[in-house]
Amino acid sequence: MTEENKFSRKRMGNLLRLLLLLFLDVIGLTIFHRLSLRQGILLFSMVILFAPVFFSAISLQRIRGELNGDTRNSLNGFTMHFAGCILLCFACSFLPQYTVPAMIPAVWMICIAGEFSGICGSIFLLALSWVGSNATGAMLLAEILLVLYGCMGVCMLKKNSRSIPVYISLFAANLMIPAVCSCMDGISLKLSLFLMIFASSAVSLAFLWFAYIPLTRHRQETLSKSLNEIVQPHYVLVQDMKSYSEIDYAHALKVSRIAASCADYIKADSELAAAAGFYYRLGKLTGAPFVENGVTLAKEHCFPESVVTILSEYNGEQHDISSLESAIVHIADCLVTKFELLDRDTFQNNWNHDMVIYQTMNEKSSAGLYDKSGMSMNQFLKIRDFFTKGVDLF
Repeated sequence: MTEENKFSRKRMGNLLRLLLLLFLDVIGLTIFHRLSLRQGILLFSMVILFAPVFFSAISLQRIRGELNGDTRNSLNGFTMHFAGCILLCFACSFLPQYTVPAMIPAVWMICIAGEFSGICGSIFLLALSWVGSNATGAMLLAEILLVLYGCMGVCMLKKNSRSIPVYISLFAANLMIPAVCSCMDGISLKLSLFLMIFASSAVSLAFLWFAYIPLTRHRQETLSKSLNEIVQPHYVLVQDMKSYSEIDYAHALKVSRIAASCADYIKADSELAAAAGFYYRLGKLTGAPFVENGVTLAKEHCFPESVVTILSEYNGEQHDISSLESAIVHIADCLVTKFELLDRDTFQNNWNHDMVIYQTMNEKSSAGLYDKSGMSMNQFLKIRDFFTKGVDLF
């Protein structure tokens, strides 16, 4: 069985390029800000200490499917975005104190790398620029607070990308934080400084307004591409499942197709349901314990975390079914299994067909399997309606 090489040359090459970009940033700061040799060495030391933490974070985000939506491919896309953030922070080091639009690199990094990696990366890049520009501690405090506000803003905009109150709050924070910190630093807030802070705030909000949707859309598109790729006939695990058992392979295809159609019917994530439905019994490839081995195999192949989670919730044996898509996959698997044990003659009467569906779904629901899935009664009835309206379960 072929496994993904988690330490491939291409991926290690990208990590080395990220490290090189950080070193180039340090060299640029040292030269253009005329830092002493001691300061330059300290900046290099900061990079060496920071790199293991940051690379571990982005590797974890990649495996979880939170790194620009890409779980299995190389870090090429992220490297390009990271290079852009480095150039931005380097340019910001030449701006007057308290006029740095620190929220921009934070939003950029968080959108492509998730909250944890985004906060760590943006704060570190801004800290390097802060050291290079010989700014005060209050200035660094202002930048860190703006990064945290940027993270909060991105999290809130996930529900509504055009929420005006969120933008107003972030604009106010971009004005107030530098103003307060500059006063802490003993700098009088003159009109010229206030106007520069105002311009910086406007630029930050403009970036958030125009860039947030394209960045998050690209992330979702790459995640969708990853979900579709792992169920293609040429994919190694698909071939392994087919070689293992034609019967189990046919079952997986059927569950995948039905789960995707059901999810689409009730406006859930059909691509996630299709991928998780196909690999719901992945653990059979390596034997007992089936659930643990299925999860391990999925992680080895760097499946999206959402798929791994559903596999870990198989039949509610070890973990509660925690999402609507997980509930759909479970229902589809149960019904397909039930109908595989019977023949078409048994279901010549539509009443028998519907009765089996009603009985199976009601038993699972009464057992509390879907209590933590977030599935409403209305959605449960729609799912039941979907299966009783003529879905071919044979």
